[in-house]
Amino acid sequence: MDYNETPTVTCQSKFIPKWLKGYFIRQMCGSVGRTAYGNPAVSHFFDCVGMLGIYHINNGLVHFSSRFHQTHALTSLKENYPTSTIGWRTFRTQTDEHSCLRNEQTRPDLSPYNPNMAFSQHGDSILAYSHGPEFYQVNFREANMGRNSSSRIFTRRSPDDPIVLHDTAYKTMDKNGTLWGTYLAARLRLPEADILRYVYKVEKGCQQKVIVAKISAGTVNANMCNRRADGRLVFLQPMVEGYVHSIAVTENYIILAMSRGTFNPCLLLSLGEDVVRKPLMDNFNFEFDYGKTLEATVIIKQSLYVKFLDISSTYQQQISLVNAFEERDGRHLYVDAFIYDAISYFNFFNLQNLYSMSKDPYPRAALVRLTVDLMTESVKLENIPREYLQTDYPVINPAFLGRKDYRYIYAVQEPFAAYSSVLKLDIAGKEGYRTNAWRPTEKVTYLNEIAFVQFPKAKAEDEGILLVSAIDATANQGFLYVIDARTMEEMGNASIPGATIEAISSGGHSFCFNQAMGDNTPQKADALNFYEEQFEHMSKQVELLLADLRGSLSGMSHLVAENIATFESVTNSACESAEAAIRASHGYIVGLEAQLKSMQSLRPIAAEIAQFRAFLEQCEPMPASR
Repeated sequence: MDYNETPTVTCQSKFIPKWLKGYFIRQMCGSVGRTAYGNPAVSHFFDCVGMLGIYHINNGLVHFSSRFHQTHALTSLKENYPTSTIGWRTFRTQTDEHSCLRNEQTRPDLSPYNPNMAFSQHGDSILAYSHGPEFYQVNFREANMGRNSSSRIFTRRSPDDPIVLHDTAYKTMDKNGTLWGTYLAARLRLPEADILRYVYKVEKGCQQKVIVAKISAGTVNANMCNRRADGRLVFLQPMVEGYVHSIAVTENYIILAMSRGTFNPCLLLSLGEDVVRKPLMDNFNFEFDYGKTLEATVIIKQSLYVKFLDISSTYQQQISLVNAFEERDGRHLYVDAFIYDAISYFNFFNLQNLYSMSKDPYPRAALVRLTVDLMTESVKLENIPREYLQTDYPVINPAFLGRKDYRYIYAVQEPFAAYSSVLKLDIAGKEGYRTNAWRPTEKVTYLNEIAFVQFPKAKAEDEGILLVSAIDATANQGFLYVIDARTMEEMGNASIPGATIEAISSGGHSFCFNQAMGDNTPQKADALNFYEEQFEHMSKQVELLLADLRGSLSGMSHLVAENIATFESVTNSACESAEAAIRASHGYIVGLEAQLKSMQSLRPIAAEIAQFRAFLEQCEPMPASR
């Protein structure tokens, strides 16, 4: 595997909108190749070590390049350390303590965290997240996007700072450009530790995390830890803190939905600061626990008042929030989310399963709506569609975040499968939903994550495009598809040469931005390009319609001509029959006239016969008398 950065290559672009300017950026977590059986499959994973796949879109052209963040993971891989000796901080992959110590001692300037989660725009840069406290700020405006264009921020400044155990995988950006997130942290006072939940924000263009809320989750003691027969340490007292996947923000509220992943403090209490060298997931128990109640935490922005609300549910949830909005009166909050069985969800990403030719199907998801009544402090959970969906990586039009009138969700159906597709879900009616889907024409194509870009001057919610990154393993090519979000039809695509296939990921997290990170083209010019392309597109559609109409009229003229000929033939036949009947009738009438004439000549004879009969009667002899 080549861990060097890929130089910029020009993709083979086809019908890419000229108004689209900016970057489509993806986290690269693996490569696709062929197995020994000749079938396409994921052939290599490198734990999302901080590799970025970058599509630069400008003036109808697409350029691709890849870059690495400088991390302990990248150093280990470049120096060909065995993959069994993981020397960086991971999510679930087992680490090697000696390798971690070696990296920390020899390269203290590099990050032990991989910025392998989502992105957000941050002024002229983007922020790439990790599961830990560190972010990477990446500047794409620099002419030479080398190592100096990527910098670590929000690192731990002193030993007195709390130990961050887990930061949310997905942050939320509000309409003002403020980034919101939450992390679980601990302050050690061995043999005790204080467990705290922090909620923070990063203002647009700033490089400082502002703590807006600090919630105590309790104090834990090492005496309450017990080692089971299987070697696991378990906490003997109930912990109320759970795993938080994502955060939602409305105009007046911050909402956290805690999954049934109970925090287990025993690793922290036994290892102290060294706990960060263990896989993050080892700090949580996702086995079903009837004593653990699913919770929603609601924070009022103005007063920072915190409410803990129970959610009645039968799921062992991994909750991925999609959107949240509030009523005008502020009494009701609504949160839409995809919910998975947590154990099935995390087990799917086990490397043994991903490498398998017969890997498990993607975990089923329920699309639900949480209705929070702040007056009665109750939460109602209801399914939007009744059936389950095997979907993930949901996106909406960013302009409709926090809006009650939003209705469309786009998501990848069956990620990591060769027959995956992109769904458009219409959730306008709670009683049901309608779907539309797009699937590439290539037979074996792995679709990755997607991004929504709004049309210039767009008015309707679905007036925009979807950018979809994909791999056609049979053709040894990577693709970037442009899909019309209104019709879910392909508008254009760009293909990446097969030589760079190993730089194309089979999974990760994507982000797209334009205008602010474009090429300084005036917005009016972009809008003009958009309308020119729309006019050109409409002209082509009109030409197709006219061609169809001409074809239809031609067909109709042939049909009319055939019908006229048939009618003429039938009419002629009927006329001939009528004429023959008339001639026959005329002959019959002539015969009748002849008969009448002959009968008139017999009238004198009839009179004579009558006279003769009278004469005979007179001449008849009289009878004789007695």
